[in-house]
Amino acid sequence: MRKLKYFIANSLDGCIARTNGAVDWLFMDGTDYGMNDFFHSIDAVLLGRKTYELTVNHNQKTSAKKPSGKAKGGFGSAMSSYVFSRTLKSADVEGLTVIAENAGEFIRHLKTRPGKDIWLMGGGELASSLFAEGVVDEISLAVHPVLLGAGIPLFPAIGRQLNLTLRDCRAHLNGVVQLVYAVNTVAR
Repeated sequence: MRKLKYFIANSLDGCIARTNGAVDWLFMDGTDYGMNDFFHSIDAVLLGRKTYELTVNHNQKTSAKKPSGKAKGGFGSAMSSYVFSRTLKSADVEGLTVIAENAGEFIRHLKTRPGKDIWLMGGGELASSLFAEGVVDEISLAVHPVLLGAGIPLFPAIGRQLNLTLRDCRAHLNGVVQLVYAVNTVAR
């Protein structure tokens, strides 16, 4: 069965973005942080609506700076992308599906379909609901050595205890620490 992996960067004080959604504090120094291997292990990505809109806006700004001047909001056709939203009705992006139904039920079904593992990209609200549903199998954090003071929390109120087992820990020279945990049990 496929695994659902929450692979995300966060500040030391537990934020995944500033209050306005900005991630300008992330280290963009060319270090891989395991992303290449991770991308080879997945073929689907899950996003909440806010994360989707921030990603599309970022992709459009980046594409607009390229010589062709063409702005695109796509995620790539090699990967199935799912946006969870009660307000977004459709997305005009190839390979992107909007899901309005119960996220936990959808993930349980998706995990039984053939394919590679599934990336829970974010955001915090979607992650919180999927942890509450007990469908997340692994947590992989790239903890950046910065205290934001305020922002979007990594783990908004999950509503229950999660017991974890450390699978891997790597420290980088720039201070980023990567932690990989298996989600063992959900205590009620």
